[in-house]
Amino acid sequence: MAAYLFWNHHAGLSFFDSSEYSIHIRSGGIPHAPGYPLYILLGQLLNRATGDPFLAQHLISLLSLLFAAYAFHRSLERAARTDGAEPALLLTVALLLSSYYLKKFTVLPEVFLLNVALFAALGWALAAWYASRAPARMAWVFFVYGLGAAHHHTLALTLPATIVLIAWRIREIPPGRTALFALLGFVAGALPLLQLFFAVRPAETFTTYFFVETWRDFLFVLLREGYGTTALSAFDNPDSLSINLRLTAAGLLRNFNFVGALLIVPLMAWLVRERPWGGKLREHPLLVYAGLTLAAFLCVFVPLANLPSGGETYKNAYLRFLTIPGFLLLYPAYYGFRHAWLHWTGAGNRRAIYAGAFLVILLSNLWGWQELRFRRFDLLDEHVRLGYETIFREAAPAAVLPEAGLHKCAIFVRADSLTYGVRYFNAFEASNRCFVFAPTAFSGQFRARFEEQLQADALGPTYPQLLAANLDRSQELIKPLFTNLGRLGYRLFVFYAPDVRFFDGTPLRARPVGNIVELVPDDEPPLPANRLAAAHSQYLDDLEAYLKRRKPSDIPTNVVDDLAWSALTQNLPTYGRLGLALADPGLASRHAIVENEVNALFSEVRQSFP
Repeated sequence: MAAYLFWNHHAGLSFFDSSEYSIHIRSGGIPHAPGYPLYILLGQLLNRATGDPFLAQHLISLLSLLFAAYAFHRSLERAARTDGAEPALLLTVALLLSSYYLKKFTVLPEVFLLNVALFAALGWALAAWYASRAPARMAWVFFVYGLGAAHHHTLALTLPATIVLIAWRIREIPPGRTALFALLGFVAGALPLLQLFFAVRPAETFTTYFFVETWRDFLFVLLREGYGTTALSAFDNPDSLSINLRLTAAGLLRNFNFVGALLIVPLMAWLVRERPWGGKLREHPLLVYAGLTLAAFLCVFVPLANLPSGGETYKNAYLRFLTIPGFLLLYPAYYGFRHAWLHWTGAGNRRAIYAGAFLVILLSNLWGWQELRFRRFDLLDEHVRLGYETIFREAAPAAVLPEAGLHKCAIFVRADSLTYGVRYFNAFEASNRCFVFAPTAFSGQFRARFEEQLQADALGPTYPQLLAANLDRSQELIKPLFTNLGRLGYRLFVFYAPDVRFFDGTPLRARPVGNIVELVPDDEPPLPANRLAAAHSQYLDDLEAYLKRRKPSDIPTNVVDDLAWSALTQNLPTYGRLGLALADPGLASRHAIVENEVNALFSEVRQSFP
C-alpha cells in the first residue's frame, strides 16, 4: 500500500495550502496561522534529501500514516495478546490503512496525516501511562501535547479525555513528580515553536504570514488571532453547522468505503454484552480517549468550522478534517472486531484472518483508485505555466527590478490553491517574475517583501491614511492599487476569470489573453480583429498541445478544487463568443473541436464546472 500511495502521489502545484508550505520549506518564512513549525521543520529536513518540497510533504504524510498504524497497534497490542484477539487488531489496522481520507491526504500533500500521527502517538502514550502509572510515562503524554502545540490546534480536542483518565488515577500517582515530568515533556515537545522567531531569512524569504519578533507577535500567530482563535476561518456562514453535520456523516461512511458501517453490528453486540460503562469503563482507557475526543469533535469543532458553503473546494477543505474522527473510530472498531473474533469465530483460522486483512487493503485501494489518480494531474501547473508564458509573449512587460527578475506586471489571485501556486511558481520556477497580489495584501498578514514596497510606491503619500481608513475592509485597497499601477505602465492580469468581478466599479475592464484575463483602462481601444483572432488561435494551440499529452484516465473522477479543474479552460466560452462575433468560420470550427476534446478529457468527472 505504501508503494501504491508513493507511486500515485500528486507531484506538482497542489491544492489548498500545500504550495504555501512548499514556499516556506524552500525559502523560510511562516505559513498561515498557527505557523506549523513542526511540519515546516520536517519538510525542510526531507527537502534536503529530496530537493522537492512537494515530495517532502508527501513523505511526511506517508511516514505519518505508517507511524499511526504502528502506534495504534502498539497501544492495543498487550490487551489483544491477553485476550487472544491479535487477529482482530490486525483487521483494525488493515481498516486504518484502507481508510479513504487517510489515503487521499497522503496522495495530496497536506498537514492532516501528521495530525493523525500525533493522535495515534497520544493514544499510545496514554495507554502506557494508564497501565503503569509511572511519572516518567507522563512525560511522553505531554511531549506529544508539546508537538501538537508546535503543529496544529486539533490535539486540544483530546484534553477532556486526558483529564478524565488522569482524574481516575490521581490517587495512585505521586502528583508532584508526575506534574514535573509532564512539564518537562511538554517543554521538550514544544521546542519547534521557537522556529517561528527564526523562520524569516531576510535575503531569501519571498513571503511570510507574519513577522514574529516579540512574544506578542508569537501569540498572534499561535492563537490564530487574525482568523479568530475559536473559528476555523474568517468567514461568516450561518448555515455551516447543518452543512458540516451532513458532510461529517456522509464523509465518515465514505472514509470506510461504505462497508465500514457494518462495524456497528459487532460493536453494538459487544456493548450489549459487556456494558462497558460505570466502573467497567475504567478498564478501557482508549475507548474513553476515542469516545470523549469524538464527542469534542462533534460538539466543539464542527460548530466552529465556519467555512463557506458551495462548490467542491470548501467541501473538501472541511473533509480534510475527517481524517481525525476517521482515525478515532478505529478504537471502538477494534472492540467490535474483538467481540466478533472471541464470540463468533472461536479460535478461527489465523491464516484466513491474515488473508482477509490483506484483502481489505487490496479491495479498498482498487475501489477508490480512480478518485486518487493524481500522479499525472497537472491542470493547475499547466494553467500557471501558460499564464506566465502568455504574459511575457503577449505583453512583454519591461523589467523594473532586474536583480530580482521582476517586471512591470501585477497579478491578482484570490483562491488559496491559485494564490500559493502562482506565488510558488513566481518565486522558484519563473525566469521572469511579476508582482503577485491577493485580497490580504493590506491586512498586515501574508506579507510579501517586494509587493509591500510597490504598494507604498503606487499609492503614494496617501498610503498610510488609506490604510488607516480601510482597516475593516482592507481588500478594497486592491482596486485603487491596480488602478494606479495601470497608470504607472504596469500590465495587470487576473489568473481566474470569475475574479474580474472584484474590479467592478473601477476604471478597468477585462479582456481575455490566452488562458488568463488582462485588465486594461476603460478608455483603451479594443484589440483589432486580427490580433484578437491571433490570441484566440494561440490559446487553442496551447490547449491542443496539452490535450495531446493527457487523457481522461489522467484526471481524477472526483473534483477536489473547482478552480484547479477548470482554470485552464476558463476562457473557452469567452473566446467562443468572440469568435462568433468575428465571423471566422475556420476559427469557430477549430474552437468547436477543442471544446469537444476538453469535454472528453473530463468525461469521467462527476461534477460540472463553472
